[in-house]
Amino acid sequence: MPGPARGQGKRRPWRAPLNVAVLVVASVAAATLAGSRAAATTLPETTYFYNITLTNTQVMIMPRMSVKPGSLVVFTVRNTSSQPRSLIFGAYKTGFIGAGGKKEFELNFIVPWSFVAISAETGGGHKLTARFVCSW
Repeated sequence: MPGPARGQGKRRPWRAPLNVAVLVVASVAAATLAGSRAAATTLPETTYFYNITLTNTQVMIMPRMSVKPGSLVVFTVRNTSSQPRSLIFGAYKTGFIGAGGKKEFELNFIVPWSFVAISAETGGGHKLTARFVCSW
């Protein structure tokens, strides 16, 4: 008697789990390689720490009055004047800061722009301004 035709021989039950294991390993390897080639979705960001001092006569921004686009700036506002003052910086409002008080906020400067910092006394009294520039 002739033997069974090719492909119709004995079944090998261990072969199916082996095929699944090979498929899983190949899928994990492909996902790992694809993930390692993904492009970054955010720009690198530099963080700066600036001080804004509110006095009776001026608004001082230190260490300088400018920053480059793509920067994150953490501002610490100190009120050294003799009465409560508020600060509006771009779209950010600190509310009134008591004499000797301080507040902290941060802003991302994405595009080149010129900002005006406006400080006012309670009751809308004496206003002070300073310009801050985001530029290359």
